Amino acid sequence: MRLSSLGFFTFFSIALLSGCNEGNAPKSDWVLDNDYSSLSITSIKKSSVAEAFHFKTITGKISPSGEVQVEINLASIESNVDIRNQRMKKSLFEVILHPSAMIKAKLDLKEFTSLNPGYRIKKDLPFILSLHGQEKELEAEVYITRLSASSFSVSTVKPVMVSAEDFGLMKGIKKLMKLAKLKSIDSVVPTSFNLLFKQK
Repeated sequence: MRLSSLGFFTFFSIALLSGCNEGNAPKSDWVLDNDYSSLSITSIKKSSVAEAFHFKTITGKISPSGEVQVEINLASIESNVDIRNQRMKKSLFEVILHPSAMIKAKLDLKEFTSLNPGYRIKKDLPFILSLHGQEKELEAEVYITRLSASSFSVSTVKPVMVSAEDFGLMKGIKKLMKLAKLKSIDSVVPTSFNLLFKQK
């Protein structure tokens, strides 16, 4: 049985489109694994006493086009001292008004999706930090490590210096100093992260 010219064209078009769709099917997001990710800050008081805090809840994803979004639950701050946790939530971050911070960036996924597991690249990564109603562009020197075919990590080579003044947090720092009876708390906060992303 012979196809008409119209029937052949329709058949050929469907077959061609099916093949293209199969090869170019949208890939899924890379999702942040909170259990194996960390984001920590270091507070320096009395000019020389350093204390490390971390956030217990971080969520995020990277789209197939490389759009990065990471959300930090500020109420999940952990300093290992309950009263200090409460003071930071209420007086510094004001979590009722500003419950989370957001990191946004853009990655060229082709730079590392071709890497074999165990290999990594180092690069400067510009990102936007939204915190306490303020937004500022910062830059982190990071390692991007291919862990497996379906996972990779993004980690800081050295801490990112975040200024409390840039995000309207100086009033909160002064409140903490008064509550804790401290003469000084540094307004520039070293911040480090190690974020694990997985693709299903």
